[in-house]
Amino acid sequence: MEHAIALSLTGFAVGMIVGMTGVGGGSLMTPALVGIFRINPAIAVGTDLAFAALTKSLELNPAQPEARLKLAGIFLARRDFAKAREQYEAVLRIDPKFGPAANNLAWIEAEHGGSLDRAIQLAQVAEQKMPQDPSVADTLGWIYYKMNTFSRAVTSLEEAREK
Repeated sequence: MEHAIALSLTGFAVGMIVGMTGVGGGSLMTPALVGIFRINPAIAVGTDLAFAALTKSLELNPAQPEARLKLAGIFLARRDFAKAREQYEAVLRIDPKFGPAANNLAWIEAEHGGSLDRAIQLAQVAEQKMPQDPSVADTLGWIYYKMNTFSRAVTSLEEAREK
């Protein structure tokens, strides 16, 4: 949580500097991501470029689940789970049965302070939409493990391995 707050404050500071000076945000945010938050430079540069393109696209048309899914992936790479959660939630408001968003949000719910009951519901939605995807079986297995439902956890994790 502290990491997300620090990242948000850094983004705010960069926005203020960009507004006052006109300097591009990428030229300020990328060094902050690498130097302060110790994010791999390739990820920092690549995600800054992708982030700019995706946010511009979403400004023009906010109802793009695929763009929001990619933006959430950038936030995951930056370990900003709160913003990733926001994007996955936005995808599911557009399409409540969007499998990849349901699966990834289930993982965030299970791993980062959410409800295990909600996590299992989301993972089951993903399983209905993507029954052959090993990442969904893996997510289900991990949630069952965290719920102390070990026999179901083993079954799901074995399915993930076999897929």
